[in-house]
Amino acid sequence: MVGINTVLEFYQADVHLLNLAFRSVLSTYWYQRLRGYDAGLWDSSKIKSVGHTYTLPKSSQSTQQTKAILAKLCEKVSIRLRKKSLCSHGIYLSLRYQSGASHNQHLSFAQGVFDSGDIFKLASRLLDRFPKLPVRNLSITCFKLSSHNSLQLCLFEPVERKLDLNLSLD
Repeated sequence: MVGINTVLEFYQADVHLLNLAFRSVLSTYWYQRLRGYDAGLWDSSKIKSVGHTYTLPKSSQSTQQTKAILAKLCEKVSIRLRKKSLCSHGIYLSLRYQSGASHNQHLSFAQGVFDSGDIFKLASRLLDRFPKLPVRNLSITCFKLSSHNSLQLCLFEPVERKLDLNLSLD
């Protein structure tokens, strides 16, 4: 790599040498990152989605069993959302059937959700649209994430109280 063979040589290389090696804007990013500046290229602090997948040992024949598994997945996802102080404005549901075929749909909404019951209600609404076939794999993902602080207060439902209750249960 253009005279760079060790980690120390990589660290000591100037921008020009890194430019010869990478031939792209990555050389500047690496140069800055190696000297302690945040180049912003690998910003992993912004979480884009939270999800969970489950593969059944045997294909589920009943909608009731599929919904029971979905409820567990919603609980796991909601706990992870709350641990990160996030709420979701979208849900993606995917099923893979015994035949190998798959079906997926998503739903976006204005009011953020973080409660497993709310997530389950929305995911169940999506599940009801799916073909009633033996399910082999079930996956749910929450996307369009935002901070709990950005939750819009609701006139008829005490959002803060619900959040406090869920956080204490976690």
